Order: sequence, then structure tokens, then C-alpha cells
Amino acid sequence: MIKILFLIVFSLFGISIFAQDQVIPLWEGTAPGSENWSQEEVQYKNEMGQNMVRNVVIPTLTVYQPAPEKSTGTSIIVAPGGGFLFLSWQIEGTDVAEWLVEKGITVFLLKYRLTNSGDTQEEFDKSLAALYSAIDDASNTETTDKGTNLSRSEIAKLGQQDGRQAIKLVRSRVNEWEIDPNKIGLKDFMIG
Repeated sequence: MIKILFLIVFSLFGISIFAQDQVIPLWEGTAPGSENWSQEEVQYKNEMGQNMVRNVVIPTLTVYQPAPEKSTGTSIIVAPGGGFLFLSWQIEGTDVAEWLVEKGITVFLLKYRLTNSGDTQEEFDKSLAALYSAIDDASNTETTDKGTNLSRSEIAKLGQQDGRQAIKLVRSRVNEWEIDPNKIGLKDFMIG
């Protein structure tokens, strides 16, 4: 009786581990171009209670897989937007991923490198105001990141490099995720 109970509990535990999302670093070691970055990643909720992320230094892919019987073999890399200052992680990321998985699509949610927006909410608010000002004033498109001394367009290039690395990583592991290498898409919400 104890053996049967143990097997039931063990098998349920195994199922719950399988159902969890897998988070994979995009690069072995430090991502090229951000070797001297020291900012800390911040996860927070915006004024509408949505999950957000800023100060990303370590780019990752979070894998969302449909149930095997629903899988279409199609996959997509989703890159939430935020002007390379933050990621709209929930509304343009996890919510999109969950919706697509219900349609049988494997999703790779990309967390790419972002501008250092400071350690405090006050510093972030200033960085956000500068971003909105740059968007409003087309002639003022270059702001410099105070932590890395990189311009906004240079940070965007690192984020785009992360996107290309994500495509390579997904293509290299199509058998593991049982996806069709000819059905891999990329949807970005990035502006830049």
C-alpha cells in the first residue's frame, strides 16, 4: 500500500515538474556587449497591476509548450515591448504566450537586454520621461544610458542581437521541443 501511495505521489510530482515553464539563458556566460553591466534586474507591477521587467542584463527564453495532443509543430518567439527601457512582461508576454499555447503553438518568451533605468523608482520615472520625450521629439532620438554609456540605439542593437540568438537557439533544439524548423516565427513589440 505504501509503495502504491509513493508511486502515485511521485508520478504527480513528475507531472507538475513537466508542466512548468522552462527558462533558458540565451548565452553561455555573459552576453557579449554587456560584460561590465552591474544593474540589477527589477520585476514590478505598473499602475494597472501588470507584471513588468526592467534593467535586464541576462537575456533568457521562457518556453511555453502546448499539451502534446494540441501541438501544431508551429512556434513563435515573442519579444515584449517597452522602448528598450522595460518589458511589458504580462500584457505583451505571458498573456500572449498563454493564448498562443491554447492554440497549439509553442512559445518562446524573450527577455532581452535593456537600458539601465536606475535602481530607484525615481530614477526609473526620469528614464521613462526621457523616453517619452524622445518619442515625442523625433529629433531627440539618442539618449545615453547612465550605467553603460551606450546610446538607446546601441542598446537596441544588443536587444536585436538577443533576438537573433534566440532564433539560433530555437532552431538548434527543434527536436527537443518537437517543433517544425520551417514554422518558427518572431513577433516583437519592440520600438526603436
